[in-house]
Amino acid sequence: MRAVSNTSPLIFLESLDVLFLLDRCFEKVIIADAVYREWGPSAVSNI
Repeated sequence: MRAVSNTSPLIFLESLDVLFLLDRCFEKVIIADAVYREWGPSAVSNI
């Protein structure tokens, strides 16, 4: 299954140190270019 996310849930999951759950629940997480720019390339690589 795929997921589409905006920045808020990503920041929240990252703050709880459970971002890895996205990888366990979804085969692919899709984010918009604006989310990539706002959240940052280093964070995106952790998904």
